[in-house]
Amino acid sequence: ALNLLADMATDDGRDPAAREACLMLVRDFPTSRLAPFAAFKAAIVAIAAAAPRAAAIELDSALARWPRNPEANAMRFWAGQA
Repeated sequence: ALNLLADMATDDGRDPAAREACLMLVRDFPTSRLAPFAAFKAAIVAIAAAAPRAAAIELDSALARWPRNPEANAMRFWAGQA
């Protein structure tokens, strides 16, 4: 439900709400199969909101938590960009 909420908020242009929903998913349901992608989405929204330091910290944390996740290469790339 939080993933859907984040997608709907993104579609509506409410990036802060989308980021919060993603962060809630990661915090409250870290074993969910959607948690790694939610962490990635939250960090990308932070980059778009001119908060690269927060994004880098979150991406590094996500990589440490889910190193073999399909999003790992994208996380590494964007962590470097942040």
